[in-house]
Formats: sequence, structure tokens, C-alpha cells
Amino acid sequence: MKENELLGASPALLFEYVRNQRIAAGRLMSPIEVQNSLSECKDVPSTLAGWYLSGSVHPGMYKVLRAAPREMEHRAVVFPVASGRQYLVVGQRVGDWEHRFLLPLLGSTVTECVRALRGQPLRLSLATEREPMALVTEVPFYTEEVRACNEAVSEMDAPLSELFEESAAAAVSMLVPEAWGTGDETLYGVKTCVTLVAHPLINDSLTRACVSVSEMMVH
Repeated sequence: MKENELLGASPALLFEYVRNQRIAAGRLMSPIEVQNSLSECKDVPSTLAGWYLSGSVHPGMYKVLRAAPREMEHRAVVFPVASGRQYLVVGQRVGDWEHRFLLPLLGSTVTECVRALRGQPLRLSLATEREPMALVTEVPFYTEEVRACNEAVSEMDAPLSELFEESAAAAVSMLVPEAWGTGDETLYGVKTCVTLVAHPLINDSLTRACVSVSEMMVH
């Protein structure tokens, strides 16, 4: 499918993949938000503070993650799209599964997070449908990755409708195993799932779709 065709079809494809639990809505949480969410929890270590990407993985991957959390491998890359805007992709690989957080490098909150990467890791919270226990891990960013993120981040510069279509296309494209690793033969045959961490209004639509999926599964 050509890029312009993918852009036009992406919203419909996005919600289809949401229904199949291959794409989910996620959140970028600031240290204050994390602190507030943990304020009522007892015996929570202060080391859990910091910036978080929070999202859902496919149940099949979650099962593998819980069984072998120490085998998880991380990598991060800045991924450009046709508009010139750039996305941060943070991947977690275990066995024959790979999950990818997709974060548009746009806006003041994202800028603040990117600047914080100079002195602290980015933490990840991975959960799945019907499982209350999230797996928490962290991704250290090396100097060149921090530099790439800081050079790529920018202010919001487009209508939400345009960003939604672009984010949908990027999320769908990230389901292709080789999407960000051309020539990497280890990616062939890997099963993928994606968490899109988009603008809050875009994520509201995705979250509603995820709720609808859960209700359908219950009934």
C-alpha cells in the first residue's frame, strides 16, 4: 500500500487493530502524575518516580513477558514521517514478540520529558486486558539517542485531525516487523503490537474504542 493510500485508510485500520488488541492507547506520565497516582499506595519505593510511558501489550506478549522478564531487550530510535515530524519508537523484545511505544515528538510535555532523559531513564509500565498487574521496567538512553530526541522534538504545528491521521498511519506501519529495522533479519516473523501515545484528545478516541472492545469481550 502506498503512503498516501495508507494515510487515507489508516483511521479504519487503526480501530480494526484496536479491536484485535494489536494497537492500544497509551500515556506519557510526568513525575507529578506518577507521584499522585502512587500516593495512596503503601510501601512504594521512591525509585519508581520519573517519566513513564504506560501502555498495553497483546495478551500473548504479556504472557511471555511475565514468564521471562529478564530476557526483555530494549531499543529506541527516532522515526521520521512524510510530514517532517518525528516520532520516538521504544521497543521491547522478548521471544518472538516485540512491543513498540510510538510517541510523537511534539508539544511542551514531550519536550520536558526529552530534556529529562539527559539525567534519568525512561520508565515503562506494561499491562494487558483483564490483568491488573503491570510490569515495570526502564530504558536507559545513551548520549546519541538523547541528542537525537532533543533535535527532533518540536511544538504542535498541525490540526488534531491531521495529527490523528498521521499518528494512525505511523501506528499501523509499526506493526510491520521490519518497519524500523531494514536489513535486520532477526525481525522477520516477529509478532508485533503497538501502543500509540498521542495527543490526549486522540487518545480519548482510542481509549473509548478499547473500552468498547472490552465490553464486547465480556458480553
